[in-house]
Amino acid sequence: AWWKQWLSGRALRLWRGAWQRRRERAGVAAPARFHGVAFTGFWTPAYLERVAAGLPEGGVTELMTHPAVLDEGLRRGLTRLKESRERELRLLVDVLPGLLRSRGIGSYHFGIFRKEDH
Repeated sequence: AWWKQWLSGRALRLWRGAWQRRRERAGVAAPARFHGVAFTGFWTPAYLERVAAGLPEGGVTELMTHPAVLDEGLRRGLTRLKESRERELRLLVDVLPGLLRSRGIGSYHFGIFRKEDH
């Protein structure tokens, strides 16, 4: 259920400061903002629109999704994220590009960023 993930996301926030300090000491780059823990498997066009509307000017934000084609291998898998992966794939392909373009937001592969870029 979504509320379990929401609670997990809130619990993870307790550790965020310690993780950020450790990551920074190690010199590992990371986005300034991250969305998706509480909504893993529950992304919708409305939620995506709400996230995009709340993005600040500048900086890097990561959207965590698990897109996939629902094939027999995935159907047999042990994850609960099955049909939702196909929905997320459709969101990323059909909805996200136009939404980002309409707001003047770029979409990039995380690998192009360096620590000093954000």
